[in-house]
Amino acid sequence: MKKFQLTLLSLIALAVVTLAFVTMSGEAALAACTPGATNGVTANCTGVTVNQGPGATNGYGNGQNNVRLTVEAGASVSGTSLGVNLGTGTTVFNFGTISGGNYGISASFTNLTNYGTISNLFGGIAAVDAPQASNVTNFGNVIGSGFSFIFFANSTLNNAGYIKGNILFDKQGSLINSGTIVDNVTFASNGGPTADIVTVLPGARFGGSIDFGDGADKVNFGPGSWTLKTANFNAGLSTINAGGNPYVVTANRVVVADVSGFGVQNRAMMDIVGWISSVLPDTPVFDRDAGDAFAAITSANRIDDGFASLPASAMGYAPAEPVFKGGTTTDRDGNSIWAKGFGGRREQSTDGHFIGGVTNGYGGALGVERHVSPGLRLGGFVGGSSNKTELYLNAGNTETDTVFGGIYARATSGATFLDLAVIGGHLDNSSKRNIGGGLLLETARADYDGWFLNPSAAIGHRFGLGQGFSVTPALKVRYVAAYFDGYSESGSTANLTVGARDVQALEERAELTLATVKTFGENRVTYRVTGGALAQQRAGNGTIDLALLGQNLVATTPDQKTVIGGYGSAGLDWQVGRTALFAAGEFTSASDSSTTLSGKGGVRVVW
Repeated sequence: MKKFQLTLLSLIALAVVTLAFVTMSGEAALAACTPGATNGVTANCTGVTVNQGPGATNGYGNGQNNVRLTVEAGASVSGTSLGVNLGTGTTVFNFGTISGGNYGISASFTNLTNYGTISNLFGGIAAVDAPQASNVTNFGNVIGSGFSFIFFANSTLNNAGYIKGNILFDKQGSLINSGTIVDNVTFASNGGPTADIVTVLPGARFGGSIDFGDGADKVNFGPGSWTLKTANFNAGLSTINAGGNPYVVTANRVVVADVSGFGVQNRAMMDIVGWISSVLPDTPVFDRDAGDAFAAITSANRIDDGFASLPASAMGYAPAEPVFKGGTTTDRDGNSIWAKGFGGRREQSTDGHFIGGVTNGYGGALGVERHVSPGLRLGGFVGGSSNKTELYLNAGNTETDTVFGGIYARATSGATFLDLAVIGGHLDNSSKRNIGGGLLLETARADYDGWFLNPSAAIGHRFGLGQGFSVTPALKVRYVAAYFDGYSESGSTANLTVGARDVQALEERAELTLATVKTFGENRVTYRVTGGALAQQRAGNGTIDLALLGQNLVATTPDQKTVIGGYGSAGLDWQVGRTALFAAGEFTSASDSSTTLSGKGGVRVVW
């Protein structure tokens, strides 16, 4: 009997729950928002909820306060008038779809976070209506017929998604945009101008203009070049924060020109010239002319001077080691003809408004060397290289091709050596600067020439350690001076005119090289390990003369003036008869958050 009573009660309870469910949905919905719409509840919507009940116009809620509502992915909440209708103190998380005839959501939010879609596509008023102060974050889609958002009190909108439809801040407001806003943004001046804030971050796109309502406003620009359409922007009362980048305000635009490309080019020049200087003779680790313990080995391999490399660095600021040695032949009079290749890669981190990037370069050279006397060698060479720097955040790039030549000399006295060299060349540059702010990026392009000069010196002393080992401490210094012609950009509505400028930097290195030679019959293998520290200083103030929209400006390149760092490299040279194969690599890290990874390799034949 008791079992029968329990079964009957269970059936009655199931019927009541089923009836309540159907009544709430208004149709045979897949699921509902639970628990019911009452004040101070936490509600969770799953499946499809079409309406609250027969004749109801709201998908969920009737103006209840302090409701925490979550619409899960795959759920759809809609109403013929309002998709969601809630009161004050409301928190909404939407991962699904919310839509309504007049409003997708009408609520006085504490917080609204949208990952899904909110819309009113039926000629209604707004996708989101916020009568009270609100904080809204959008990662999804908000599509409004007429308006996407209407804020009637001090509110903040942080958009990283897609918004279609006008946005209205009826009172003071703050807009942070790293996504797409297709239509206009208006900060109304009801009751008088307000101090509004607009923050433009990388990735931001605006299809319309921003009406500031003539207040003491603030515009914050993230890294990059920007052109922002404006209306009623009071430049005298307002503040623009462009992170040190130059900007111009007109009656209907604010234009920012990012100068990160100049700073990265400064640093890249030390890379490019450093890789070129890799064709110079490397630190001598064994004696070719004196009869020391290694003379028998190294005299058979006397061409190894032709493949050595002088450690170089990335612009005043990011060390880089050359990458390739090359093949060499030596005639019977002790003179050499050599060919060498080089290359490298440098990565510079973004720091605040200074946009970093990646520089890649490669090239080669042909040279001759004459053994003037037992203690003196002279050489000369010509070559070319190709290099490209890509800025992060899709900010632009610079390509630099070079044609260069140089002379060098090495004097030795016993185990002490002194190297002197001068390298100079032509720079053929091509730049692209991407400008954000519209629905599509604009690209400003320019071509311009330049030249560089790189004198260097090195001194060191070799110590034999016995058992086929040597250690060679050395001090090296080089100076890089580069000059760039002025130019005018084309291809955008915010082209720059840039005056001629120069880049000057000094680098010092202190290093220690441990080396050994092993013989295996006719095979001779030379192993080399080097470690050291460096310091770089940029000379001059790094200023640039610019003209933007007819206004003359002066900007300062954002690269660091002083950098310190360390580096390490390892390599081997394997000689079989008159043929030798060799390879090496180096890693460098510097205090300007840059790293360089490089390698070298090649083959040489002696006769």
